[in-house]
Parts: sequence; C-alpha cells; structure tokens
Amino acid sequence: CEAHHIIPWQHGGETNINNAALLCSRHHSLLHHTDWSMRLIQGIPFFTAPYLLDPSETPRRNTFHHGLPRPNYPELRGQGWN
Repeated sequence: CEAHHIIPWQHGGETNINNAALLCSRHHSLLHHTDWSMRLIQGIPFFTAPYLLDPSETPRRNTFHHGLPRPNYPELRGQGWN
C-alpha cells in the first residue's frame, strides 16, 4: 500500500486521514499520471474516471474490499482459506 494525498501536500493538503487513502502502487500511479480523480465521501474513497472513459463522470468505489468479515466457507478449510 501507498498513502495518497487527495489534495497534494505541495498544494496545501494536510497529511492526515481526512486527506488520504491507501492505494496499491499501480492505482496510486494512475491517479498521479492520468485524468482519474479521487475524493472522500463520508470517509470512503470514490474514484472518477476521465470523461473519455465515462462521460457521466460518475464517482465509483471499490466494493470488493469493504471491511466486512470474510464469509465462512467450510468446504475451503484446510486449503489455506479460513
């Protein structure tokens, strides 16, 4: 994980949880080198694709990692999944 400043510190963005999100290196680089953008909505990171990819520019979030407990799958026990 890499810490991403939503408002860059060189533009006055503070280094705190209200101005940051953890991203993998690939997605951190994507935000810095493309027209993707990110903002927090009620503390949850939402990402907006560039106009050419999504003309509606609808903010979207990662729904795969959402902090809920993992489901219990008994059939996967003993296979490295708990």
